[in-house]
Amino acid sequence: MRLSRPALLAAALILTSAAGAAATEGPAGHWRALTIWGKSVAEKPASELDLSEKGNVTGTGGCNRMFGKAKISGSKIHFGPLGSSMMMCEPAVVKQEQKFHAALHDVRSWRIEGKKLVLESKTRKPILVLEPK
Repeated sequence: MRLSRPALLAAALILTSAAGAAATEGPAGHWRALTIWGKSVAEKPASELDLSEKGNVTGTGGCNRMFGKAKISGSKIHFGPLGSSMMMCEPAVVKQEQKFHAALHDVRSWRIEGKKLVLESKTRKPILVLEPK
């Protein structure tokens, strides 16, 4: 069976659209924290999370770089131990960074709300709300 060129192009466009939609539906991506436990965070320096589809975690709490792994299964997510650099920072930045790391430790599920990634507790309460960076 031979498909015409227009039919092949249409099929390719449909598959490409579906793949793009699936890629944006998961938690993988480059994110900037907006809130931690419902409280706004400083924009500068930003607390950022880079999460790969395989669960590799990098980012910054605002001062130090962090790295580690997350286990993602469906809407469940669990961040393993995170390592970080040990630079000295302003006390307010350190406090935000500590809250960011502690929040990631408490995360058990995720959902996409509009363009935002919402990371939730085991009782499904929002812990972190992040936007694409």
